[in-house]
Amino acid sequence: VRGKIERCLEVGDAEAAAAERERAEYRARVAETVGGLDLVVTPTVPFVAPPADVDELEIRAGGTSLTYPFSSLGWPALALPCGPGEDGLPASVQLAARAGDDARVLAAGRLLAQRLAT
Repeated sequence: VRGKIERCLEVGDAEAAAAERERAEYRARVAETVGGLDLVVTPTVPFVAPPADVDELEIRAGGTSLTYPFSSLGWPALALPCGPGEDGLPASVQLAARAGDDARVLAAGRLLAQRLAT
C-alpha cells in the first residue's frame, strides 16, 4: 500500500491531466459500444474460484480484468454468485450500469438473486 501512495504523490499536474483526458476518451468509447443498453452483464472474473493454495498475487491482475473497467468508469456494479462453474467451483456474475444508475443495478441484482435461488 505504501508504494502505491508514494507513487500517487509523485504524479504531477500534467500527468494527472493526461490521465483524465484518457479516461474521458475511454468513457466515450464505452458509451458508444454499449449504445442504449441499460445494464451490462459479464462474468465477475474470467475463471472460477481458484484453489485455496494458489498465491493471490499470481491471480490478482486477471481477477480484476472484468471489474476494473467499470470501476475506472465510475459505474455502479454488483457481483452475485450464480451457481457452480467448472469442476463444481463457485462462479459469479457482474451487473453494471452507467454512472448514477445505482438503483437499476440493485433492482436487477435483487431480481437475479431471487431467480437464481429458485
